[in-house]
Amino acid sequence: LSSILSGHEPPRKSQHVAIEMSGLNNAQRFGKQIPFAEPAWYQGFWSPYYTDSHRAYRAKVRAFVDERILPIVDKCIAAKSYPRELHKAAFEAGVTSILYPEAYGGTREKHDYFHELILWDESARSMGGGVMGQSAIDSMAVPPLLAHAREDVKREVVPGVVRGNDDD
Repeated sequence: LSSILSGHEPPRKSQHVAIEMSGLNNAQRFGKQIPFAEPAWYQGFWSPYYTDSHRAYRAKVRAFVDERILPIVDKCIAAKSYPRELHKAAFEAGVTSILYPEAYGGTREKHDYFHELILWDESARSMGGGVMGQSAIDSMAVPPLLAHAREDVKREVVPGVVRGNDDD
């Protein structure tokens, strides 16, 4: 109907294929290419929201999950516990620092919310919520401290959470 009203012909079938394929050729594919197994931008579809920074971060988080979490996830689930040093390892790998401001040891100002979506999406692949679940809890518990705590309390509590240190 719109093509009749506008006086333009709709694209032919061959034009649709060319448009779709041009979008796929310009984007990097990542992960399993099973339909709906990964987000659309992992499947090769272009997105204005995901840049080289997001692709690099995605690879970093996926490597961390593959190397540090997946090998121990079944053991952690059975034990109903996880190695607490995983928090420090995630910080040192640059995985969790995106959640917190630079003033307290994080790197949030260099990242956007799409980086955080990548963190949770890749972490969920482990199917062991508790293994990275504390990071999710920390990401909800720290913002009220940042918004309402006295500066001395922020300086005492937040950097240790950000770095994953038990002793801070």
